[in-house]
Amino acid sequence: MDKVHDDEIDILSLLRTIWEGKWKIVSIMAISLLSVFGFNTVLPNTTFIAQTKIKPITSFELDKYRLFNASLKRFDSKNVEGKIFNISKQSLLELYIEQIEEGTLLEAGINKFELLNKDDFQNDNDYREAIQKFASEIEVLRPINVDGQGKGEIRLYHTLNATYN
Repeated sequence: MDKVHDDEIDILSLLRTIWEGKWKIVSIMAISLLSVFGFNTVLPNTTFIAQTKIKPITSFELDKYRLFNASLKRFDSKNVEGKIFNISKQSLLELYIEQIEEGTLLEAGINKFELLNKDDFQNDNDYREAIQKFASEIEVLRPINVDGQGKGEIRLYHTLNATYN
């Protein structure tokens, strides 16, 4: 008994089948390509807007500084007033806002949490410049006083506002 082995692939018939269906293949590729370009053109880029409120510390957290503030009373009696400041909710908030506006705190956070992908840049210098640019676009919005008429935006706290595309 002679077994017939019919498990071979006829490359010429396979190529002939592909050649006969070339317009189907080309049209499917063209439709796919045009739909991808159309999708990217019609839909806008995704823009992320992040906002966070910056509030003063709580009274419980301020108690940690009570001992320091109490020690100021001894210095005040010796006329050294003005050289050491009293720690308050407002003074800590102002120092924190100053640190944010200075920028290095935001740059360190952007780098630490990898908000920008380092692989998207050609070198470290371009990456650092992109971090600096992103940090400079983050703004601190000051509280807005209510004028009693109820018009416009009302912000009771400082707000950190960032937009990223």
